[in-house]
Amino acid sequence: IPAPRTIFRQVCRLPAAHSLLIDRSGVHALRHWPLHFEEQNAPPFAAARDTFRHLIRDGIAEELAGHERVGAFLSGGTDSSTV
Repeated sequence: IPAPRTIFRQVCRLPAAHSLLIDRSGVHALRHWPLHFEEQNAPPFAAARDTFRHLIRDGIAEELAGHERVGAFLSGGTDSSTV
């Protein structure tokens, strides 16, 4: 069900970084803080890609060490698709 809808009538999903205030005047969604992300000193894409691949391969090798047979449940999400 796409946000902000839910499976319940007249119930909406609360956005990220918000809280819900319920008082005598009603129900209010209040934003905690603005979300700002700035990339600082980002490495070149090729270097970041190579580092990422190296970390994934090393992590998998570490988990497989000492096991003759392994199995994996791959759900199709981002992490499974990466593996």
